[in-house]
Amino acid sequence: MLRRTLTAASLLIQRRSFALSTTRQNCKYTYRLGNYIYVPFTSQCNSVSLPASRGPGFSLPRSVIVSLLQVRDVERGTQFCQEYLSASNPSDSQERLVLPPLPSDAPVLELGVPTVKELLAEVQSYKQTDSDENLSVVIAGEGDAISFRSTDVVKFLGRLYTFRLHSHTFESTIRVQTNGLAEHYDELFAGIQHFLPKTIAFTVPLMTHDAAQYEIIMQPTGVDRPYERVLDFCKRVRDDPKYGLELTAVERPDVDVGKTNEVAGSLGVPIRWRSYHPV
Repeated sequence: MLRRTLTAASLLIQRRSFALSTTRQNCKYTYRLGNYIYVPFTSQCNSVSLPASRGPGFSLPRSVIVSLLQVRDVERGTQFCQEYLSASNPSDSQERLVLPPLPSDAPVLELGVPTVKELLAEVQSYKQTDSDENLSVVIAGEGDAISFRSTDVVKFLGRLYTFRLHSHTFESTIRVQTNGLAEHYDELFAGIQHFLPKTIAFTVPLMTHDAAQYEIIMQPTGVDRPYERVLDFCKRVRDDPKYGLELTAVERPDVDVGKTNEVAGSLGVPIRWRSYHPV
């Protein structure tokens, strides 16, 4: 089976990229990993979340956990951030933590959400040093922004697109992470159809070659034939030359890497394998 092998040098680069993790003092929700600024719109997800899909032992820098928990808190009126991080060492900004599971008794109360204005202001506040390459913006977090906040995502992308055209602060491509399970993508595509080609690139977790196993791994909710829906979304994006597309999967021991690569190959789309982290 064709597995991606990490050399000692690539592991060192990976560790250094995590070491660059930072959340600016005036940023509550967004965070930076290397030259990527991550923008988490929501904690709501209609499947296993992206961090959880990496395994129960998958950890993230403390600054990332802070951001994701603050998104939970503003949506749900909870104090996850304060309670969970009180046991960690606040002086060690590089401490790595596991994002705690989202309790079932913490529903979204619609008390508030990270607003488009707040998120855009945070993204614009990231300053570059002379040694920095242009920063890239990634819409990703615990939840699926397209499934739950599509209208706000379109507004954000439109304003960021305009800002980028004039400032040249960010890389030309904005990456959008989505599980491909949203009921309707029409609003999203209508809102970004005027963008220049390859301005938007999608990242979609394929996870496996088998529809039944996909449901076991990703546990989609409220979706009929979820694996087929993911494939249909990928084909729609692939067939439109305006957009970029990348598939991802996790190297779980129960996933057939070779057959999953074959599915990606049949779609004509590259796939990137992520490491799995058991307890």
